[in-house]
Amino acid sequence: MTKLKGLVAAAVLAAALPAQAAVDLGNSGDGSMLLTAVDFGSNVSATFDLGLNYTDFAGGVNNTAQTWDLTSGDYADAWTSFTSSANLANVQWFVAGTDNLGAGAGSRGVVSTSTGTITAISTAPLQTMLGLHDAFTVGLDLAGNHASVANGASVADATQSSAGLLTVSGKMNNAGSVVAGGLGDSLQVMQALIGVNGLSPATQTVFDSAQTFTLETNGTLIYAAVPEADTYAMLLAGLGLMGFIARRRTKA
Repeated sequence: MTKLKGLVAAAVLAAALPAQAAVDLGNSGDGSMLLTAVDFGSNVSATFDLGLNYTDFAGGVNNTAQTWDLTSGDYADAWTSFTSSANLANVQWFVAGTDNLGAGAGSRGVVSTSTGTITAISTAPLQTMLGLHDAFTVGLDLAGNHASVANGASVADATQSSAGLLTVSGKMNNAGSVVAGGLGDSLQVMQALIGVNGLSPATQTVFDSAQTFTLETNGTLIYAAVPEADTYAMLLAGLGLMGFIARRRTKA
């Protein structure tokens, strides 16, 4: 397997959330949400801890729109190193967080970017995918370096190739609905959960189409959230009021 040079950045969430001391692996039961960008042609990759975890998105519950500036703070060195080596036209990226702890249907899974179209996958390859995500994180020394580097950032050579997660087909482990996009693409968010046994189909759910991640060429990662129920209520009330005013004006 070809080794990719990994450029690793630790998490600061655009002034809103504290930086994490270490990345949480999926085998802890609540893995960190990671952004990974890869240019296979230039043989470089970069991974960024978003300061959020699997449970922050599981079930499609995250309704807080957020933005990460990869050009500033603890992210800056890794983003600059990556973009100076990569051909941006060839970059593929994805966001994923995993739960790789427990047994039984629905006990383990992944929350990730997706095209919004479900591709059938059974439990066995999904379990392989979860293991690869942990191995990739350890291979890049994310967990170790995040705890020891003063500014929360690190740069290291990968001992686990990004190709183990993201293939030229743009899929993690070349299976299922966890997919990557190019810079400027908006990707929906989905969750896949393991079944009863290895041959069982995984349960896959694409969240509301309003939930998307977008990685811009300027180094801005944007998460667009689903409005809360009261926001929908206010919107409907406003539309109703506008309709009432329009009717009154028509009668006048």
